[in-house]
Amino acid sequence: MYKIEYSSSFITTEDYVDKYLDIPTVTGYCQNCNNYNKSWACPPFDFDQKAYLLQKKYLNLLYKKIIFDEVSVSKIYSKEELDKIVDDVINGEKYSLAMKLFEYEDLYHDSISISAGSCNLCQDEVCSKLEGNECRNSSKLRYSLEALGGIVGKTIQDLSGIELLWVEEGKLPSYFVLVSGLLSNEIINFEEL
Repeated sequence: MYKIEYSSSFITTEDYVDKYLDIPTVTGYCQNCNNYNKSWACPPFDFDQKAYLLQKKYLNLLYKKIIFDEVSVSKIYSKEELDKIVDDVINGEKYSLAMKLFEYEDLYHDSISISAGSCNLCQDEVCSKLEGNECRNSSKLRYSLEALGGIVGKTIQDLSGIELLWVEEGKLPSYFVLVSGLLSNEIINFEEL
């Protein structure tokens, strides 16, 4: 049904903040999301997102491109079928990417991973924030560029030449891209995953 391709780029966090961080605008978009104020990994936050990014010198970006085969792209799906495919594929690939990034954190001890989109560490469990409890996985809680106020579409277009594609009514795009990475004080050469 699909194959995976990886690519990467890097930018200093100062340049990232100057060129791609727009916390008020992106947080405004986040307010329309079902996860807003319902997940420990999503806004609003009680910390300074800009300072969070600037705690390290580099933002090493890792792109996981999920490329659907021609048969899958040519089909017309019901909303339910499409939602299930997107949820299954995206959630599974996000989770495996998060686990791989934790391995990189172990290799680069000063690094902090940036997740690809919303948190799914608890998988099918409701986020403990909704229950008024602390994060169940606080040692692994990571934030996405979107959650931190980054303009992700412009980021990957400028730094990698990849355009974000979206689901259209009844159809899968030819690919999805999960944008993640590592904040670090060094440039990281991501090995073949």
